[in-house]
Amino acid sequence: MSFSDEMVRAILDGRKTVTRRPAGDASRKSGECPIGGPGGQHQNKTDSGVRIRHPESGAVGEARDNRSQHANRRTAFRRLVNSPEFQTWLRRKAAEAMTDKRALMRRVEEQMRPENVRVEVMQNGKWTKEKAE
Repeated sequence: MSFSDEMVRAILDGRKTVTRRPAGDASRKSGECPIGGPGGQHQNKTDSGVRIRHPESGAVGEARDNRSQHANRRTAFRRLVNSPEFQTWLRRKAAEAMTDKRALMRRVEEQMRPENVRVEVMQNGKWTKEKAE
């Protein structure tokens, strides 16, 4: 599971903490930049604006609303998750997962048919084939 998947689940579940992403995880890209605009010299000298990109979906979340980079990162991620591009990608991934689950359930049901299953019972300390009733 990628960091972005875990972050999406956390946001949708209302959790406040999220596990850190593995070092090699490229499921999202993030960058910081000066926020510019009114607010004086402090805004021009600090990189507190955040832009997060999700390459698989093409979605982008950006925030420059706050002087805190952490708050901007949270806002940018919420904007990314709520973007139409990301929502479309998420629905597509969920549909793929459900299709895979249905195919797996069909295979399990096929394998559990009586002609494919051998039932044994223990009698007198030995396993023997169950007799049909």
